[in-house]
This record gives sequence, structure tokens and C-alpha cells, in this order.
Amino acid sequence: MKLYLTKDNSANSLSTPEISPVVSEVTVQVTSLDKYCKCNDINRIDLIKMDVEGAELLVLQGAQWVLSALRPVIITEINRHTMARFGYTPTDLVAFLERHGYRLQPIDGEENAVAFP
Repeated sequence: MKLYLTKDNSANSLSTPEISPVVSEVTVQVTSLDKYCKCNDINRIDLIKMDVEGAELLVLQGAQWVLSALRPVIITEINRHTMARFGYTPTDLVAFLERHGYRLQPIDGEENAVAFP
């Protein structure tokens, strides 16, 4: 996939970022968490901390085995604006997690939440 690199490295993204100017782009190899864990015999994950500039649902869709079998706690950003660039809403993310037996709790009213199995 293309990774867009920005002047402010904290805004690097797989979608065209809007908060910082793009200075270059590189092609990066990607894989799913499920595939990575299975290929590397990983059978325990206690915590996933995600800050992936709107691609949270994509990451979780590639981690369905991890979510059902390993049941990690998830700390995630919930930003309506960045999620929209990937074609989904915070409601979609919450519904996905709830379907996998998770409940979300906001962190201090910010755009972050903890999802507990």
C-alpha cells in the first residue's frame, strides 16, 4: 500500500492526510494481525494500542481471530474525520467491536476509548 509521509510525522497515513502537508510517499508491505500472529506462532496478546489515523476498522477486520481467540484489551483512537477518509463512522467501529463481544469505555471524554472483552 502507499504510505503518505508528512511534514509532521505524526500524521503519516495510508490515506491522504489533511492536517499536515505530504512530503513524499512510499510503498509498504502490509499484512493482517491474524496472519502475522499465525505465521509467528503468537498465541497471547494482552493489549493492542492503535493510532492508525483512521484505519482502525481495517486493522480490526484483519484481526478477527485475535479478537475471538486471544481477547486482548484494545486502546483506540475514535476520530470521525480520519475514519471518514476510509469510508466508515465511529458507529461502525463500535458495532464491529460489540459484535465481537467487546464493550467500549471513553477515556476522559477525548477521542480515545478502551475496548474490553
